[in-house]
Amino acid sequence: MSLSRITAWLTLAFALCMQGVAHAAPSIKSPAPGSHMMRGKASWYGRAHHGRRTASGRPFNMFALTAAHRTLPFGTRLRVFHEASGRSVDVVIDDRGPYIRGRIIDLSKRAAERLGMLSAGIADVRLERLPLKTWLPPDDAEPVESFRGKSLQNAQHLSARGGVVSPPLDTRLLR
Repeated sequence: MSLSRITAWLTLAFALCMQGVAHAAPSIKSPAPGSHMMRGKASWYGRAHHGRRTASGRPFNMFALTAAHRTLPFGTRLRVFHEASGRSVDVVIDDRGPYIRGRIIDLSKRAAERLGMLSAGIADVRLERLPLKTWLPPDDAEPVESFRGKSLQNAQHLSARGGVVSPPLDTRLLR
C-alpha cells in the first residue's frame, strides 16, 4: 500500500471518529438557578434506608433536608414546592431515584414533613434549582451537626432539641 493510500485511510478513520464525538450526548448539567425545572410527583423515604449508603457515598439521614433525583448532579440545591399546600423546602441532591414510574423526586422524611406530605406519601410538586451561594438553611436550623457515624437515637435526640442533622458538606461544591 502506498503512503498516500495509508494517509487517505487514516484521514477517513479520523473523520469518522470525530463525527461520533460531535454527536456524543451532553453531560448532565443543572438548569440555570431560579429556573423552573419540572412538575411531577414526589415521594419520601425514611427509616428503612436510614444509615445506608446513598449513591453519593454518604450515609442516608432521614432527618437531613436531602433528596434523590435520577439525573441531577450530587450537591445540586433545589427548592421543592408542594402544589396543594403552598409550602416549600430547600433540599440537596445526594442520592439517585426514585425508581417508580411517574415520580420525579424522593425526599428525606424531614423534607416530606416540612411539605406536609408524610401521611399522603406522595404529592404534586414543582422543582426549582437554587443558586449555590444563596442557599440558606431553614429558620429553625441554627445548630447544625454532622450525622457522620452517629446512631439513630442521637440523631432523633438532636432533632427533638430543634437541631438539624445534616450530612457533611463537601466544600469543593462551594468553589
